[in-house]
Amino acid sequence: MAKDLPLQTSVFSHVVSLILLTALVINPLSRESVLSASVLAPLAVSTLYVLTYAPWLSSITHRFLNYLVIPIVLSSIYMFMRRPRLTMIILMILLIISVATLYNTFTGKDPLIFYWRYVDKDLASTYFIKNYVVGNVLGSVKYSYLMGENIVSSDFTSLSHVLERCISSDKSFIINSEEIIYGVPLSPLNYLRISKNLFTCNDLFYNNLYNYIFK
Repeated sequence: MAKDLPLQTSVFSHVVSLILLTALVINPLSRESVLSASVLAPLAVSTLYVLTYAPWLSSITHRFLNYLVIPIVLSSIYMFMRRPRLTMIILMILLIISVATLYNTFTGKDPLIFYWRYVDKDLASTYFIKNYVVGNVLGSVKYSYLMGENIVSSDFTSLSHVLERCISSDKSFIINSEEIIYGVPLSPLNYLRISKNLFTCNDLFYNNLYNYIFK
């Protein structure tokens, strides 16, 4: 059964930003309010997407985030000229949260966005699948992004059968050690639990101590 993971530091930066920026919009006639609103809009959209995973938001969220740096820089400069202490406090809070998020992401310790991290063993597994595995392979969206949907399928029903119920499939499938801990991501907030009997009810034919490919 798909599960939802708790929100981690990757979301905290959005939430903190929303709270701080909302406080600046209290006076709608101030210049701070106008600048803050330009930052508040994309953050609100991205946070709503993370919290609800509404499909219609997915196509516009990343577009907002791509241009978020522009209003943030302009707002920070203006706020620093008017309220330097408050600006420094806000920037320090965001910096600390950003560093914590990056650290957790690079070390694979963030259970929400760990699958955006690719290591050398992922590339080794990609080479193995493309050269030695016949047919389509089942796997998480991480490997679907890496190898392409024509090679790795993230079909919910098929993955649910082999990962949760240990029902045999005519397709090979790939998982990694992080997915064993956090679950197999099918979307930003939906993950499949892996059965404790996975290694006994399937045939393991590739193992590089990070990736595991079963048949």
